[in-house]
Amino acid sequence: MNITWIPPHKLKEAWPLIKEGVEKVSATCDEWIPEDMYWLIKNNVVSLHVVDSDGYAGFLITQKAESYDISLHVWAGYSARHDFNLLEQCTETLNEWAKTVGAKKITFATTRKGWARQALKLGFKPSLQTYERKVNYD
Repeated sequence: MNITWIPPHKLKEAWPLIKEGVEKVSATCDEWIPEDMYWLIKNNVVSLHVVDSDGYAGFLITQKAESYDISLHVWAGYSARHDFNLLEQCTETLNEWAKTVGAKKITFATTRKGWARQALKLGFKPSLQTYERKVNYD
């Protein structure tokens, strides 16, 4: 398995490869659209990593996050093949990336309940439950 960081100046070349996955991921939430992802990668706010395992396997988008401590946040991930567990396959690599940015933890957030079992299996634990309600401007 190879994981390749795509520098912002190479995004235009990589976009056709990841575009379908970005569209599928963005369809699962109403917070962002694919153009937001493109802008964030292009402006070096987040990092794009393409995963290859006997062909295109998916992508991870990560971000160094700083609050009271430093973490490596998995902002988005997409597995192009149903038989390829992206987060499980990339656990060691994520750990190495976290070390390079001085992170104390790796985080990700999801609204999908199925990730709870998988996250626990990979050593993640729940740290915060966030609830939201839209503001009514009527």
